[in-house]
This record gives sequence, C-alpha cells and structure tokens, in this order.
Amino acid sequence: LIQTDDKNADVINGISVYTYKNISSAKIYGLETLYTDQLFDRIFFNASHTYTNAKNGETNQTLTRRPEHIARIGLDFDLSDRWQLITRARYQSKELASSGDYSLTNTPSTWSPSWVTLDIKTNYQLTPATTVFAGVDNITNRQRDFSTGQDFGPIIGRFMYLGFEIKTQFF
Repeated sequence: LIQTDDKNADVINGISVYTYKNISSAKIYGLETLYTDQLFDRIFFNASHTYTNAKNGETNQTLTRRPEHIARIGLDFDLSDRWQLITRARYQSKELASSGDYSLTNTPSTWSPSWVTLDIKTNYQLTPATTVFAGVDNITNRQRDFSTGQDFGPIIGRFMYLGFEIKTQFF
C-alpha cells in the first residue's frame, strides 16, 4: 500500500515535492450500504453510506487520505411524466492529511475538515428525443482552502449549469 503523507514532503521554491512511502502492512476494513425505495407514486429515495477503518499495520496510526465516513442521500420527484426534480446531499468526514512526527519535529497530525454539499437538478423532456436540464451543484459553496494544502474538500465551489440532450440513432 502506498501512503501519501505531508511529513514525507520537501518544499522547494514554495512547491511541495512528495516522496511516497510503501506501507508494508495495513489493516483496512469497512462497510458499504445502499438503500433505495419508492416512497410515494412519484417520489423516490436513495441513501448510501461507506465506513472505512484504515490503519498502518505496524504503528496502528490512521492512514492518510481515507475518510472514515462518506454518506449520500437523495430524493427524486417525478413532477409529471416529462418533468423531474433531483436533489442530492453528500457528507464526508474529516480525513488525516498528515500524520505528524513527534519523534523528530514535534509536529502534530493535521486533518482535512469534514464537509457537506447539496445539489439540485431538473430535467424536462421536450420530445421523446430532446431533454433540457438545469441545476446547481454544491449549493453550500463548500470549497477547499487551497492555502493550507491540508483541505481535501471539493475543488469547485457552487456552480450552475443549463443544457440539453438530443438522442439520435445513426444506424
């Protein structure tokens, strides 16, 4: 298993240069769950959760870049036979960014913070072959703090989009 860790980085002219360390033994286990259901005639629910426990097999330290929890939840509304509204939420727990090294530099471990995003999208089918759509992703506008190098949240903040899809057959 390859471990990425800031304590293995050298800063050269303001640029972090990483070396990767091979972890000879790792203990990783987890559980993934998914649930979907039709709540009412035109309302659909979906939820998922991933739990991960990842430790260095020799030191029992948490491995970097492996969040303990990731959860997603969504509701889809069929507003009519041609119009759909889709909502999504995503949560990711904090994750270890750097394990620190008290023995050499007395530096503590650093953690990337947990985060939540919300998305909303709508689709409208104009014809059997043409659909228009619009949406807003990351309504919460959660974006990583690029100044620290320790925040692994979403790269892109809130963004809106509008488009169309045309289905055709060439053969």
